[in-house]
Amino acid sequence: MNTSKPLLLTVFMALLSVRIMAQMAASSEVAPFASESANKKSAAENKFYVKAYGFYGLLTPGGFSGQGVDPSSTYSYSSGNGTTTYTTKSSDYKVDKSFGAGLRVGGGVGLVVNDFINIGIDGEYILGGTATESYTTTSEYRINSSEPTTSYIARVQKNYDYTIVNIIPNITFKAVSKPEYYIYNRLGVCIGIPTKLSYVNTSNFTYPDNPSARYEIEMTNNLEKSVGFGYQAALGIQFRIVDQLRGFVELVISSVQLKSNSSEVTKAQYTYIDANTSQIDQPIEIDESQRRTDNLNLKIPVSSVGLGAGIAFRF
Repeated sequence: MNTSKPLLLTVFMALLSVRIMAQMAASSEVAPFASESANKKSAAENKFYVKAYGFYGLLTPGGFSGQGVDPSSTYSYSSGNGTTTYTTKSSDYKVDKSFGAGLRVGGGVGLVVNDFINIGIDGEYILGGTATESYTTTSEYRINSSEPTTSYIARVQKNYDYTIVNIIPNITFKAVSKPEYYIYNRLGVCIGIPTKLSYVNTSNFTYPDNPSARYEIEMTNNLEKSVGFGYQAALGIQFRIVDQLRGFVELVISSVQLKSNSSEVTKAQYTYIDANTSQIDQPIEIDESQRRTDNLNLKIPVSSVGLGAGIAFRF
């Protein structure tokens, strides 16, 4: 996540520079723009607009960073058979797909304040997003010091499933304003409301001492949902199609930080496979006291850099 902060700061400063240049240009060219506006009845009378757009997230800066994955750990517990000691090391952490990538659809309403400023509010829906992270753990355990050590390898993969509604109050600054088009930047506060937030944790276990056997545990978890906050910035061009109908394309940077403090297991499945026997599948009964995990303090960055396009109608 640290590597994304300089990028976001640079882009923000670039957009701010465009705004400043626009204001400087406005101070020297108010008269020409004012005369053009006076000649355009629609620009003088059509102060409100509605818009619809699509957006696709191409890059996801500031994604997962291995939260909750311990590089190594050792713990022991006692039972009737003696003291069992586990030693676990994690490696090969990677993110196949992070939060924020993929398709969004949205719309908005706004007010044309003057030739250089619009204000509005947008709403967008992140369609069926998925995110995936995975890592490998190598574990050893021994029951009492006199017993031999048993080892196993687990490949863990977490597949997240989510949908989010973003509400974005925003202000648009027009850097270059012409009768047929204008170039703009837009800054907004992004309020993220997750409507679905869950993941499936799949662990595949293999034993070096018995390579023909393996087993898999799959657990479905619902994460606690809470409202997140962030920002959205865009640089784009809007152009006239016919009369009050406009089209626009834009480069958009969006970032919302979600948090989850608890998770609850809703389903668990155990599968055992041995080359010498048939496959065994059976559900796992989980004690109610172990279904819920609290104090996760899980931070979920939903960040993207992508392209958007849409239409706007002024009235």
